[in-house]
Amino acid sequence: METNTIRVVVVDDEPHAIETLSTHLGAMNELNVVGTAANALDGFRLISKQKPDIAFLDIQLPQHNGIELAEVLRTSHPETRVIFVTAHSEFTLQALRASAFDFILKPVSRDELAAAIQRFKDQREHEKTPLKNSLSDKPSHPTRVALKMKNTNRYVDASDIALVKADGNYSDIFLSDGQKIYISQSIGQFQQSLPAGDFVKVSRSALINTKYVRELNRKCRKVVLKVDQQLLDVVVARDHFKEVEDLLG
Repeated sequence: METNTIRVVVVDDEPHAIETLSTHLGAMNELNVVGTAANALDGFRLISKQKPDIAFLDIQLPQHNGIELAEVLRTSHPETRVIFVTAHSEFTLQALRASAFDFILKPVSRDELAAAIQRFKDQREHEKTPLKNSLSDKPSHPTRVALKMKNTNRYVDASDIALVKADGNYSDIFLSDGQKIYISQSIGQFQQSLPAGDFVKVSRSALINTKYVRELNRKCRKVVLKVDQQLLDVVVARDHFKEVEDLLG
């Protein structure tokens, strides 16, 4: 399978909706529908097994709704982007709060679907920064960086940042003293303000400061950071692991 293939799943309790969306998606270049499910529990199991790039979720599902499933995926499978497909526009705000990548109203038009896929491709291309570039080829930046919050900026030394984790279009910053700060910048935007040398993007949703790394676990495919006497596990994307391992020695 080509590395550029976008792997997707569809979770909807209406067989006709699954068939229609799967047909539209299957007709697009570089897309591969790797599974479908009719409820949130089966959807979670499917996503855990297939680890798709995109999960298309209906919101009104039996037992647990799509918003609840998206909230679980945000922490358990952060690399899977969620696109809600629903007939109910009143759920837009909840979808945004669940860090949905996109929101499409039924009946789904091919143009809207193609536009959402293109936005995903654009973001993936933007985030696909080679690790060697993040270590040595980036231009130098000031040591102090701004953490941009809703009403203020906080300035910290870049060396005090241990971990950056994506939260939709926002990010969580983990500092060396144990503080966690929520900023109004995406991980891609914030990465541009960091100095070259110590920071490595280990997945689309995590950026680490290598000086805080204490362990690299090959079996679990993760790095362990020590931050203020606490150990933080960070999953390394499969396609980044070999490079991360080589860089950490």
